[in-house]
Amino acid sequence: MASLRELGKVRRIQRILDAAARIIEADGIDALSMQNLADEAEVSISTLYNLVGGKEAILLMLLAVTIEDLEMTEPGPDAEPITALGSLIDDFVSSFGRRESLYRPLLLSLEGHPIMGQGADELRLRTITLVEEFVADAVDAGLLDDVIPASVIAHHVLVTAQMGLRNWTIGVTELEGFRAEVQCGLWLTLLAVATPSTRERLLGEIAALEPAITELAEFSRDAPPGPRIDDALALGSP
Repeated sequence: MASLRELGKVRRIQRILDAAARIIEADGIDALSMQNLADEAEVSISTLYNLVGGKEAILLMLLAVTIEDLEMTEPGPDAEPITALGSLIDDFVSSFGRRESLYRPLLLSLEGHPIMGQGADELRLRTITLVEEFVADAVDAGLLDDVIPASVIAHHVLVTAQMGLRNWTIGVTELEGFRAEVQCGLWLTLLAVATPSTRERLLGEIAALEPAITELAEFSRDAPPGPRIDDALALGSP
């Protein structure tokens, strides 16, 4: 059992992180100074450094907490596997949209930081595990063929989700574009192993996304993302 001292430390750290999130959501990442954070959390600056470190350490801790808080609801055991996969991906996108004013500047401020390749392992593992389970269920149900391992399918679904998340973070897409990009990536990946009946269903899902995906493709062709990325990173620099 944790001591009262340890519990008090945990509560103070959480109060600091909650205060950091409020500042970012209200005024942007540049407003997160140590003095502003100390005032908002009602602690001294020395306490901030002792408990959580400097600004970068606080941002990294905040990212870890937000990843843990992402709501990806696992459908029940009786859920139809293809439908469950679509719901999982939709939930992934909606989780970021629910606190866009926090997630977007936070992710942008850490663009290129090693944690973006390492620190999100929990989210990555959680997503791959769930996708892999539903792919395996879909194979058992005769909806997908087993010519490609479920782990490979899950990996490619995650790669698409990560690219969609990055495009949303840097402002190339808005939330619904993010959603369409990730959903289309899911259906196209599953199309590679679809049985004939499932193939028709997936083609219908892709056709429904065609207007949004066409708009994204035209944007990418007419406005190369390089300058947009540079501008976004400059705006998001601490």
